Amino acid sequence: MTKGGALPKGSEIDIADLGSQEKYE
Repeated sequence: MTKGGALPKGSEIDIADLGSQEKYE
């Protein structure tokens, strides 16, 4: 989740949809 938070909407996506976090990593 930390990696996703590095992006503008990453933190929001991580919490709402953990599956999407793969794209941001």
